[in-house]
Amino acid sequence: MTVGVLYDPWSARREGRLRRYRTMVEFKANPRDEVYMRALFVERYPGGRLGGPEDVSAARRVVFLYPDAIGLGWRPMEQAIMRRAAPDAELRVLNGRRRDFVLDRRARSRLGLRRALETALVGEAVATGVFLLLTPVFLTLDLMRGRR
Repeated sequence: MTVGVLYDPWSARREGRLRRYRTMVEFKANPRDEVYMRALFVERYPGGRLGGPEDVSAARRVVFLYPDAIGLGWRPMEQAIMRRAAPDAELRVLNGRRRDFVLDRRARSRLGLRRALETALVGEAVATGVFLLLTPVFLTLDLMRGRR
């Protein structure tokens, strides 16, 4: 039996003092809606059914339905499901980008790193730093060449 787990971590993150930051991270993640994820699950796993952490104990295959590419906000749900799933159950991920892969130890560590980089805004910080370092250089070169 295949059980798909659909979870929306974004709704709980839209409240509180960090609302603007979380909204920006959600915008960057571009999560798909529940209707899309349900249809994708039915397409890929026609005999499967949707459930929650309490439904995975008898499942031979558990499919995490990440609405975004890397499952931002899914860590607590992953841990709850891994505690309840059978030891021989196959854990898979089907994300909102239509990618389907096995969730093994290596994939979890890579996802953890990607999640940390994404939420820490490392790419944006590096781009800003490069921009700030190179702007004076290019401005000086332009002024030396007589361009305004």
